[in-house]
Amino acid sequence: MNAEQTLKQLQATHEHAFIECARRVNQRTEWDLNVECVIIDARKSPSIATVNGVGTLGSLVSVSNAIDTPELRKWLEIAAEKGAEAAFAEMFNDEDKEARERFALAYDELRKERKEGRKGLWSATDLSKFVLKTRDCFPESIGAVAILPGEGTASHGLLTFESSVSSLLS
Repeated sequence: MNAEQTLKQLQATHEHAFIECARRVNQRTEWDLNVECVIIDARKSPSIATVNGVGTLGSLVSVSNAIDTPELRKWLEIAAEKGAEAAFAEMFNDEDKEARERFALAYDELRKERKEGRKGLWSATDLSKFVLKTRDCFPESIGAVAILPGEGTASHGLLTFESSVSSLLS
């Protein structure tokens, strides 16, 4: 199933949460960090949807500082395509010594986060972009985050999207 079909299915399944979120957003006169959004956790069946203030997302959907680095993002892309071992080989054979060192530091940080039980689902930059997206679409639309089961070697997938308030309330 492609991302668009998955989102349509999740929206239909959790229509009540989207309508409740739209009602709350529709009652607001200004955007702030308390503006509601929908969070869907579909890593297990049945999926669960909650309506929460956008300012609480960092405590609800774990954030990783390590995956914000360009080198670790590159490694994750390569690993998704070719596997982790090939990604390590490519990153540690990079001609740029400083890039290799930055990758090693970022990967150590990622391992430290995982060892401490923090399995970041998105980066701080991704979270910030989503918060700004909710501000930009306010009050016409609500923001939503869907955490999906991973494919291949990925432990999860994460999609952000918006839904029209007027269509949800009609």
